[in-house]
Amino acid sequence: MKKYGGATPFGTKDLLLDECRRKNAIEKKLSALFESRGYREVVTPGVEYYDIFAVASPIPQEEMYKLTESGGRLIVLRPDSTLPIARVVATRMREMPLPVRLRYTQNVFHANRADEGRHNETTQSGVELLGAAGMRADIELLVTALGAFKALGLEGAQIELGHVGFFKALMSEIPFEDGEDEDVRRCVEYKNYAALGDILKKYGDSRTEALGKLPQLFGGEEVLARAEKMTQNLEAKRILEYLGELYGALCGMGYRDSVEIDLGMVHHINYYTGLVFRGYITGSGSTVLTGGRYDGLLSEFGYDIPATGFAINVDQLLEGSAPCSDKESVPEVLVHYEAGCAREAYQLFDRLVSEEKRVLMSVFGEMPDSIAFARAVGIPEIALVGTEGIKTVLICEG
Repeated sequence: MKKYGGATPFGTKDLLLDECRRKNAIEKKLSALFESRGYREVVTPGVEYYDIFAVASPIPQEEMYKLTESGGRLIVLRPDSTLPIARVVATRMREMPLPVRLRYTQNVFHANRADEGRHNETTQSGVELLGAAGMRADIELLVTALGAFKALGLEGAQIELGHVGFFKALMSEIPFEDGEDEDVRRCVEYKNYAALGDILKKYGDSRTEALGKLPQLFGGEEVLARAEKMTQNLEAKRILEYLGELYGALCGMGYRDSVEIDLGMVHHINYYTGLVFRGYITGSGSTVLTGGRYDGLLSEFGYDIPATGFAINVDQLLEGSAPCSDKESVPEVLVHYEAGCAREAYQLFDRLVSEEKRVLMSVFGEMPDSIAFARAVGIPEIALVGTEGIKTVLICEG
């Protein structure tokens, strides 16, 4: 065997047996929820032209898997689902009444460094609401996201709300030097107080107060009141008012314990245009859901409509899910048939399946071999199909 014949590439893994069953169960529950809320499925190619992601993608080009097609054009393994869906809507679905509600479950690929310990291939399940602006659309997405957690039985799941416009409004007042704006963004995103203070101290006036405290501005509605006192920027105040109204609406719907505010959420600042949010589940410190408003994205494809959406990391949920019980995976009946009785055996097999029994067909020619297999697997019953009819054989341990 060659050196890497038994290994998988960095950031990828095999899913076996029970893992596949659990992953399928997660995907089915999410798909059923999204479908029930009017989101219809789309599937985009696993490869796309690089140009699509070079325009407005939040994924750095060094994190994309690149290839060349037969004509020499640069293509990439799909690093994101939102941009391909925006392409589809802008080029093939313009005649549809707005808003358009779409859902998907498909893999995305990121070429992360081997020492980062992150998945390079990830399954995402998400929705996109295209052609709808305003608070009602934002509420729909957030309630759908919270509904996804509920459908999966994830108690204690939390969603944090932010708004990129607040950060942009504060940044617009300060004449940063080249490159400093991105340094500030990173410091806020990773809550690096010391480095953020070093950048801001040379500007030393009231305009930097809110920026300097952004990493601390997370919690409940009191966060909005604190932030409002820190800035005189009218646009920033307008956004705080919007977040307050949105937060209040969600609390009024019974989600107070599931929603928090994080004004320091400034990830992918050039990708999103308004509300942004992240979802977390108990027992995992990693983000399992990301989303937000990206109103300018479809205009890159010549179709200027608002849009918002979110994606759930199915693999992250899989890692925290409990194994399936044996009762859910072990067949209830093994069908064994004597020579010349294949037709009757498969008729029985189909009937038992129609009765929602978990059934397995034996491939063994001799009954003792079928009994040994049933004992090894844990199948409690064998249906013996012979020339004299059907007999039931109960399997005992040992």
